[in-house]
Amino acid sequence: MSAKPIVACTDGSEESLRAVEWAAREAALRGAPMRIVSAAALLPRMAERQGGADVDTVADVIRAVEGPLASVRGAPPEEAEYAGAASALPRVWIAVRVNLRRVVEQVTIADIARGAIPDAIDALTEDPGAWVTR
Repeated sequence: MSAKPIVACTDGSEESLRAVEWAAREAALRGAPMRIVSAAALLPRMAERQGGADVDTVADVIRAVEGPLASVRGAPPEEAEYAGAASALPRVWIAVRVNLRRVVEQVTIADIARGAIPDAIDALTEDPGAWVTR
């Protein structure tokens, strides 16, 4: 299975260029491809929040580039259906999505550009098992 790309967005600002530098280092460390998304102008939905980059999360970027955060066989987890002994499996996929949201909806692009993510999220990386691919 090939590695998922590391995605960085830039608008040419100093902060976004730092995010691109971080993404390049991360891609090199993981042996993953890198994808750079360039924004030439402020999107209409963002214009009202201009200057509010602190509210744009990693989840926003993933959703904009890749679509929904989690899917099962190309569909939302709540649409997954299993029979018999596997009938509880959709609840597992929902729990996975909830935990993914708990991380990526708490980390902003500005956090990454500053090189500092929220303490609660950073604490998750202290588990040695977190750094092992399985």
